[in-house]
Amino acid sequence: MKKALSLSLFFCFSAIANAQVVFEDFPSFNQLLEQARTQKKLVFIQIESDKCDQCNEVAMQGLSSTQLKEKYAVNFVSTKIKPNTPIYESTMEKWGAKEVMGSLYLDANGRVLFKNNMTTSLAMRYIEWADKAIANSAKVGNIDELIATYQKGDRTPAFLEQYIYALRELDRNADDVMEEYVGKLTLDSLRSHKVIKFVKEQGLPLNSMAYKAIHAINNSKVIDSIWYTMPNAQRVSINNKTSATTFALAVKTKNSSLLYNLSSFTRNIHGRDYRKGQIAALSLIANYSKAIKDTARFLMDGEQLASFIQNIPIDTIKAESKRELEAAIAQTGNNGRFTLRSNYYADELNSTAWTYYLMTKDKFSLAKALEWSKRSIDIFKETTPSVNNSNSAFMDTYAHLLYRLERYDEAIEWQTKAIEALKGIDMSAKKYEQELEKMKERKL
Repeated sequence: MKKALSLSLFFCFSAIANAQVVFEDFPSFNQLLEQARTQKKLVFIQIESDKCDQCNEVAMQGLSSTQLKEKYAVNFVSTKIKPNTPIYESTMEKWGAKEVMGSLYLDANGRVLFKNNMTTSLAMRYIEWADKAIANSAKVGNIDELIATYQKGDRTPAFLEQYIYALRELDRNADDVMEEYVGKLTLDSLRSHKVIKFVKEQGLPLNSMAYKAIHAINNSKVIDSIWYTMPNAQRVSINNKTSATTFALAVKTKNSSLLYNLSSFTRNIHGRDYRKGQIAALSLIANYSKAIKDTARFLMDGEQLASFIQNIPIDTIKAESKRELEAAIAQTGNNGRFTLRSNYYADELNSTAWTYYLMTKDKFSLAKALEWSKRSIDIFKETTPSVNNSNSAFMDTYAHLLYRLERYDEAIEWQTKAIEALKGIDMSAKKYEQELEKMKERKL
């Protein structure tokens, strides 16, 4: 469907019937907090989506670990909430949000300790997030003191810097405080290596005053010299955050100019890897069109992305994947599961094809998407080294496009293949089986 199973299998869509974390039901958000205060525990809320069944199934697999059951039972009052329920509505009202999905960790007073708007089948991630929330629970008293000081009017750069660090540590938005901070600095301060590093670390949107001020006043060589003193993992994390915050702002404000600035930024961070940088930039543009629900624009942007990938010879992709696999094995010393470039290319094609299926019924456009879908299957088949990985998501997309094009027998054949592809890798085929039955019924 939307994204294929990667070689890492971190994000899969297997449904686990009995989640090991014990979820309790509460009629309201306040009653949830009351029980947490009574039991002197923190709060864990798994927020489900009504638009992505796969995301919900992934979370239930990740939360099925026996290790999680013990950790969460000792430290958290846990609940799972769904849209259109009283507790969901009261929770969204509390946070001023219309729609949220993922994992939310709070203290018994409702203060956010950690949040993550994604799901994963990897139990280790839920252990890490729980540990971070527990660690942050000891810091919320400090943030309350800083908030009180801020509200009393302290705007000295030294205090604002301390306040921003504390907000970021608790995963709270500090963008407005960053603007105040930079506005208080002199030109000489903006040239300070310490200030440049501090601003870069925040992963701010590309059009923020702080980001633009640092880059306007300082020579790019100076900024680069500071940037490359940071560990590679930190630089990657900062770039990812800059991309995410900028993209979210571009979508929210429907700012195409900001989007194209971000696409240039995306190409640049890939350096000499032109092909990957170009695909990442084109994918960004297509995702923007999809996010603002501009179907006509997406059909053009999606085709540009898919055509670029389609023009890459399979042999070229195979050679790149082989080099990456050899390098990964040499680094880790084992022939494990790795996410390779072949999956990246195939995923982008499959995702674009699936979005065409969702967004248009035009037969000419769907015929193009069918070609891209078939290409994703071919790339996976030719370049994936392990039999323990499934391209069932690609087959599912291909089957749905065939059905939309009224090629019913072929659609049923490929949906059956998608189900077969899940066998032997401990994945549930229930959802695909349901889709197969729908296809057979509609054919009649």
